[in-house]
Amino acid sequence: MVSSAYPAFLMIFGITFTVLVWSAVELWRKPMVAERMSDSILQMRLGLGNERLARSLARAFLPGVLMMGFVCLTASSPLFAGGVQSIVSAVGLVGVAVSLVLMGLVALFNMPKFLVPPHMRADKGLFTRD
Repeated sequence: MVSSAYPAFLMIFGITFTVLVWSAVELWRKPMVAERMSDSILQMRLGLGNERLARSLARAFLPGVLMMGFVCLTASSPLFAGGVQSIVSAVGLVGVAVSLVLMGLVALFNMPKFLVPPHMRADKGLFTRD
């Protein structure tokens, strides 16, 4: 049984996901967005004062948005019927795990290139030698 607050939760989650997708598209198209994202990460102290780390976190934004989509799918699984609910939940959880691995690969090694914004593909990953 689904709580009455659940649809409101999913609506807020869906709006947040929509904004994140829009941000990912902007990051993909405009190099200036990557610079602003990196600067924001540095200002929030998430980059620990390391510009290369901040840029790698911005570069891993697309797999992060994919992960958010799978989290949304997993969270909406109670809305499905019995047999389908477990399948949706399993697909969502596997998607979250794969997205986490992809986030790590993009941030640490700048691979796979198709997940890296075109203007950031020449960057070095955190574990790539200079």
